[in-house]
Amino acid sequence: MQFLVLGEGNSDVGYSAEREGPLMDAVRWVVKPIEDLSHAKASYVFPRKAEVRDAATKGGRRMGLPRCDEDKETAVFRRQAQNLATLAQREPNCGAIFFHDCDFTQKDVPLKKRKAYYQAVVRAMERGFAEAGFRDGVPMVPNPRSESWFLCLCRRADAPSHNYFENLPGNDRASQSGKVLLAQALRCGIKEIYTELGRQSFDWAGLQAPSFLFFAKRLRHVAERLAAIPCTVQEDETLMIKLAGD
Repeated sequence: MQFLVLGEGNSDVGYSAEREGPLMDAVRWVVKPIEDLSHAKASYVFPRKAEVRDAATKGGRRMGLPRCDEDKETAVFRRQAQNLATLAQREPNCGAIFFHDCDFTQKDVPLKKRKAYYQAVVRAMERGFAEAGFRDGVPMVPNPRSESWFLCLCRRADAPSHNYFENLPGNDRASQSGKVLLAQALRCGIKEIYTELGRQSFDWAGLQAPSFLFFAKRLRHVAERLAAIPCTVQEDETLMIKLAGD
């Protein structure tokens, strides 16, 4: 089985097999037991963003009409997911992992609307996969940023009382941003965070942040299907949209 992996840059999933980001460790942690059980080795390919962008113009399906509950930003996620799915469908037994932070600021999204915005991003990705007729897409969306997941791992005792750090400012310039807190936890400068993370060994099984658990369940389901072994959860339990359309 194979996965196309699309991220934002060097600091999340990375952009090549030689330059994987720290979150690929989480991906491999989820997939490894399925590899062991099925004897199906997983491989990971990192398509260039230009390749994903151009996929729709080279035999891809036309994107569905905008929805009344969809803004311009979430529409971009839907389009990118559809294009990524189009690429994945050109390869045999291939899934796709689409990483993106929520990327909101406190001004743009009030605290009480954070969960709804996170869900809107995930749904947009799921709709994009669905519009391409693709069942093996996996949204990887930390709420609000990947630093929240790493803070849960580095400051485990604080995670429940801090709502698993999912209420952090989405803006890196905030005084209590995820990057500031993570640099403090790792005892390094902000620019050294991802170098330091690469030296760490993390217990992903102990990460209970809701956005991580949702991602892991979906990836496990897709990997099990690609490996042709019985799925441990039903597909509708791994999606925010309805199977027949939302």
